[in-house]
Amino acid sequence: MPDNKEEIEHLAGISLRQEFGLSTPNDLNSSLDALIAILSKAIAQLLQSQPEKLFQILYRLDVNENIVKAAFKEKAGEELCFTLAQKMVERQIQRIQIRQKYSGKSSEDSHH
Repeated sequence: MPDNKEEIEHLAGISLRQEFGLSTPNDLNSSLDALIAILSKAIAQLLQSQPEKLFQILYRLDVNENIVKAAFKEKAGEELCFTLAQKMVERQIQRIQIRQKYSGKSSEDSHH
C-alpha cells in the first residue's frame, strides 16, 4: 500500500482521471496542480454538456454535499470548476489514506 505523499497523490490522480475518462500520464511527477487544472477543464465540459454526470461523479467520490452546494452558491465559471476539482482531489487523497490506514498494517505499525 502507498505510504508516501507522492504515491498517494499519484494514485488519487490515476483514479480521478479514470473517473473522468482522461488519459493517465506515466510519470510520477505529474503535479497536483496539473491534475486540478485538467480536472477543472473536464468539469467545465461536463457542466455544459452533462451536468448530471458531474453530480454522479461527485456522489461516487463522496465529496461532501454541503461543500458542493456552497461552491455552486458562492462561485461561478472557472472558479467553480477549479474549486470542485480541488475538493475532488482532496477527497480522493483522504479516501486512499483512510483505506490504507484500515487495510493491512505496515511493519512500522506493529511497533506501536
